[in-house]
Amino acid sequence: MPCEADCRFKGRIVFLTSGTYDGKLGGLMGADAICQGLAATFDKEHADSYIAWLSDAKTSPLDRIKLDGELATTPYILRNGVQVAADFDDLITHGPWPGIDLTDNDEILFGTPVWTNTAIDGVRVSADDHCGGWTSNSYDYGARVGRSALPEDSPALDDWKKFGQWTNWLSRNCDYKFRLYCLEN
Repeated sequence: MPCEADCRFKGRIVFLTSGTYDGKLGGLMGADAICQGLAATFDKEHADSYIAWLSDAKTSPLDRIKLDGELATTPYILRNGVQVAADFDDLITHGPWPGIDLTDNDEILFGTPVWTNTAIDGVRVSADDHCGGWTSNSYDYGARVGRSALPEDSPALDDWKKFGQWTNWLSRNCDYKFRLYCLEN
């Protein structure tokens, strides 16, 4: 029997945004609003709980993710039910596997850059590389980006796993347009 519109897998949903954005996101709250707006198309009941996996000078996902009670042991899953991490500790220790490659509109994307400024442990990488607190798309500012999932036959896969490149890959100027990771909180 197919799943009805109101059913869901047990887990916290993660997805890659279908759209791309420059570094002028409206701060962390603006980035969260992007995630929430996209989540509303498939998860109306929980849409307001989604946040972007981003760090600015003061705040990181580790500061913003709710980890109390059952949430501490809830798995992270893609929209299709594929588990990418057993829980938050697994996410920040080993990274998402097989990776966050599914968008809010069910497109699978490999190796696409994702704004983060976040290290694998969920804390900020840099106090400066965050597009002016995610409020600037100026070429004069930069930010750290991750790299979404890689295919299993990719020659870069070992480094992607070993060095946490899903969230901390390289720096780019803020006028580029990249995707966001969105996590149910």
